[in-house]
Amino acid sequence: MTKRTQRRAAEGLHQLDEKPGHLVRRAHQLSVTIFSEEARPFRITGPQHVVLVALAHHPGVDQNTVASLVALDRSTTGNVITRLERRGLISRRVNPADHRGRILSLTAKGDKLVKAMDAAVRRTQQRFLAPLKPGEQAQFVGYLRRIVGLDG
Repeated sequence: MTKRTQRRAAEGLHQLDEKPGHLVRRAHQLSVTIFSEEARPFRITGPQHVVLVALAHHPGVDQNTVASLVALDRSTTGNVITRLERRGLISRRVNPADHRGRILSLTAKGDKLVKAMDAAVRRTQQRFLAPLKPGEQAQFVGYLRRIVGLDG
């Protein structure tokens, strides 16, 4: 590799550090890694956890509503729900208003797990945001909310 090619390659890598999409991907990787470490004792993935939390706050919704609430595609949500049901953390029952649909709810075991994970989730958030000052942490979360369309 010539010095000119090496310089261009180095410049290209440096430019990645200025690209928002690249930085968001790296931040996401860091967040997933931290969550995996904190959640390991519970044997729960991030997508499984968000589905459990959604059901804790919206009991009795259907699978499509859960997918919408947690911003997962329907296929992924279906796989997550199947795994959670096998573990006895959620239950599915026929929707009386539409016999083709299923109503989802946390079981007592699922509710207990969501509550037990609260400290691990707080530690995940604290570790992830630790490089920022408290005011910056709130700003950062606010910016993320705007980017994903949660705040106007």
